[in-house]
Amino acid sequence: MVQTRAVAETWRWQWRSARPRESLIVTLALMLVAAGCSWAVPGWCVGPSIGGCATGPTSPAPRPERPTPADRLLAPGDRSGPAVVGVATPGLPANLSGVDGFEALTGADVGIVSWYTAFGQRFGAERAAQVSDRGEIPMISWEPWDPGRGVDQPRYSLARIIAGDHDGYLRGWAAQLAAFDRPVLLRFAHEMNGDWYPWAEGVNGNRPGQYVAAWRHVHEIFQAEGADRVRWTWSPNTVHGSHQALSGLYPGDELVDWVAIDGYNGGTALNMGGWLSPETLFVDSIANVRALTGRPIMIGETASTEHGGDKAQWISRLFALLSDHPEIRAFVWFDIDKETDWRVGSSAASLAAFRHEIR
Repeated sequence: MVQTRAVAETWRWQWRSARPRESLIVTLALMLVAAGCSWAVPGWCVGPSIGGCATGPTSPAPRPERPTPADRLLAPGDRSGPAVVGVATPGLPANLSGVDGFEALTGADVGIVSWYTAFGQRFGAERAAQVSDRGEIPMISWEPWDPGRGVDQPRYSLARIIAGDHDGYLRGWAAQLAAFDRPVLLRFAHEMNGDWYPWAEGVNGNRPGQYVAAWRHVHEIFQAEGADRVRWTWSPNTVHGSHQALSGLYPGDELVDWVAIDGYNGGTALNMGGWLSPETLFVDSIANVRALTGRPIMIGETASTEHGGDKAQWISRLFALLSDHPEIRAFVWFDIDKETDWRVGSSAASLAAFRHEIR
């Protein structure tokens, strides 16, 4: 319609300025358009579409850009394509070179960049913006504790969060995320069904029901500040070997956008139950989550050691699990040499398996 009006204005100018012979041509053209016909000029079709001729230039329309993994992850109801790959690497969020290295090494197109922030640390909008500008989604595990000081930390008990002792800090984060106004996956107090963090029920003076109450309190502050782009990500550890049933820890669909299940294979390197296949780790947990909610699922943290089994085979079985369970929309690989060497590139065989599966 805009193109038609522009052409009509051009004709009116030609009508006023054209010589008599040219005016006759312009008049005939105007009559054809008024009659519902099209006036064809090589490369153009002006007027109503007739016989498949579209208004404007006949050159092909530009093809839309291919959606990024982050686009697919955020699209409501989009279950297309393989699971989106996420990664946690050393130095995040200040140093993104590890993410670039992971992509170059594996051939993966990363959609989630995951890092950890303890209470007392700032949000860091400029770092999160760098991730968003790359077409990736920041996923922040927001941890109410002082890292390295163990489970007994009364200052960060659930009762203190519920009572409002941290409200000033919480409001600051909420206001910053509201101003950031881009999607962020926020994993508040993850792995709450274990006993290794001070926000778990049954440790640090915490009582049953307080985890959900603390989650609700934090969520209400963010709502009040208008932090509407936050994707609330409830992230239990796998039910294999966990210490709390998930049913009493789920805040409810009105307060949760994503479920992210964490699970590692520590093999003989760590005291985590021996060599655990991806099926052993995740299948029962998926069923437990599905009994609680229909919210989309991801694997929030995973990796395998080399000790006690075949890591390359473990990786292949992880991808088979993802294929068998399309409800798992993403997985985040913990690509850090920490308690053991969790990295994809811990051996040539491990890396080759990951590269083969990611193709």
